[in-house]
Amino acid sequence: MRSQTLREHSEGVSALAGEFGKTFGAEHPARAAGVLHDIGKSSVAFSRRLDGVNIRVDHSTAGALEAVKLYRDPLLAACIAGHHAGLPDFGMRKTSVFGDGTLWGRLKAEISPGRDIEPYDAYRGEIELPPRPAHPEWVSDPHSTFFYIHFLYSCLVDADFLDTETFMKSSPADRGQYGDLKTLEQKLDPVLEDKQNPTSELNRKRTEILNNLIAASAYAPGLYTLTVPTGGGKTLSSMAFALKHALRHGMERIIYVIPYQSIIEQTAKVFSDIFGEENVLAHYSNADFHSDDSEISNRKKLAAENWDAPIIVTTSVQFFESFFSNRSSKCRKLHNVARSVLIFDEAQSLPIDVLRPCLLTISELVKHYGCTAVLCTATQPALNPIFAESAFLPGASIEELCPHTEELYEFFRRVRYRREGELSLEGLAERLTEDEQVLCVVNTIKKARQIREEMGPDDVFCLTTLLTPRDRKRQLDEIRSRLHDGCPCRVISTSLIEAGVDVDFPSVWRETAGLDSIIQAGGRCNRENRRPAEESIVHVFSLEDTGDLRFTRKNISTAEEVMRNREDMDSPDAVHEYFERLLYVLKDTAALDRGEFMKKMTTQSFPLKEIGEEFRIIDEDQCTVLIPQEENRAAVNELREHGATRQLLRQLGIDGVNLRRPVYRSMNDAGCLEEIGANIAVLAKPDLYDPHTGLETEADLIY
Repeated sequence: MRSQTLREHSEGVSALAGEFGKTFGAEHPARAAGVLHDIGKSSVAFSRRLDGVNIRVDHSTAGALEAVKLYRDPLLAACIAGHHAGLPDFGMRKTSVFGDGTLWGRLKAEISPGRDIEPYDAYRGEIELPPRPAHPEWVSDPHSTFFYIHFLYSCLVDADFLDTETFMKSSPADRGQYGDLKTLEQKLDPVLEDKQNPTSELNRKRTEILNNLIAASAYAPGLYTLTVPTGGGKTLSSMAFALKHALRHGMERIIYVIPYQSIIEQTAKVFSDIFGEENVLAHYSNADFHSDDSEISNRKKLAAENWDAPIIVTTSVQFFESFFSNRSSKCRKLHNVARSVLIFDEAQSLPIDVLRPCLLTISELVKHYGCTAVLCTATQPALNPIFAESAFLPGASIEELCPHTEELYEFFRRVRYRREGELSLEGLAERLTEDEQVLCVVNTIKKARQIREEMGPDDVFCLTTLLTPRDRKRQLDEIRSRLHDGCPCRVISTSLIEAGVDVDFPSVWRETAGLDSIIQAGGRCNRENRRPAEESIVHVFSLEDTGDLRFTRKNISTAEEVMRNREDMDSPDAVHEYFERLLYVLKDTAALDRGEFMKKMTTQSFPLKEIGEEFRIIDEDQCTVLIPQEENRAAVNELREHGATRQLLRQLGIDGVNLRRPVYRSMNDAGCLEEIGANIAVLAKPDLYDPHTGLETEADLIY
């Protein structure tokens, strides 16, 4: 049996980690972490374990101890101590004790046979230690230190995984082999060339936007906005900017961050059609890389671990939570975010209750990791005041990539907005039946179902997150087909349909919400510009029973203030005023940083583990209910027999409904669920799920 020596592994990991660290000025610290991370394996006890003795040996603390003894470097120590179990809280140097799980507690271990840490001095004859490494000068501010530790940790754990993978396969890991960015540009250029001879005024304007973005790719790396009205072709234009900007400035990859899973696949397909499926990774919670054994699927499965593909399309949840996680599986990809072009699509949907930590993340990536970030949307939030604060990007100019925004909005105006006042559910249902093709967006699932019942179920679709992704897709496919064929098609939906879902209704009704949501709903009306704007009406209404709107109350009241004084509620000025008012109302409260994460980053105990466990884009524990259906019968049976594996859960992701923990617990207590594992169950009463309306619950949910 082949074996890899400690020296071979340490040198291999050190070399790889150093290469990764070069992208943000941390080559030498990353190399040192690679050298030290496994020196605890030089103990006699670990040798006995390799010989088959069933004993537990802590081999991670030894390297952390040496990092502090030799280098006086707790940052390196934290990365090394957590390279398997996850980054620890630092704790307090004076009061932490061994066994409390903190870094300073672990560093108080007793080194003695049979005690806390087995003696590991034997490494000195095998491994040569580098001189004390220097961290980049900017690693002094606590916020910057927080992100730097995560990047350094990423270098170490990815190098550790890759070196082991290479050794086990007796050859370099089966990764990479993507087209480089120059090759991808050669695939994009013919598509761009086809846009250069437009035959209509609409396409001429889209081409003008595209060419402006191509010219803007020469701008220096930094933070930008891209404000393009619905129909302006921002997906292709933003990709043209990103790819040419990356090539001009020697960047590594392009990462598209999208708020909703409902549009991630359609965006990834657009890019796959241009660049080839093998060069585009769509990474989100329901992504299934195990459904077939093809070479492309296998490569994507590997690329999802560390994001080494040239084009990544991912969700806000996947992106931002990775930077705050303390787990190696989540952090492993971070070093590959350095020197990337980041496009934040639908930027108005950045999560409001963790907005400050998310904007801090973007700021750090721009300041210290060579990234360019673009906030891309038709309804640009007024974020400049936050970015101007000292913790973010003070003094930085945030430039708009697409000039003449006001003119563009007037040109692309496809709808008119009309305020309808307050309606009853019955009155609204009656108004909706007057149109054969109509979309109505309301704020809660309960209202959507009630309106559908009032209208009668024939030819009425009901889209909510209590439908599985599989059934939502089925309904959307049928909706698009009916719209195309001119058949009756009335849709009641929650806000999930608003962000980028490509449907085109002649009439849209939107319950009063945040102004950005109202305008996003308006983007589903006359989307293809087939009708005059004067005949394409977005009706804005309120309902007698508002229900439990919780965090949307401020959005609604702020939107009402703006709409009261403006006839053109969808103008850039109106949108700017809305966000400016909203953020002013929220800025002195905890509403923009729900968990006080920015404050926790500055505490002396540096709670990396605590932050990692608490930071969530969605402020609710989510539990999954899997819906048994004909298509997944075999997979559900396997789940019942063998338990939840990552592969099975990914495969079944399209048949799952996510619930808040209290709702999940209530259904479980009522005997409706068959629990399979932590936070996951199979629906035990199939009659509670309707493929047209979704899972029945008692709660009034906002999705």
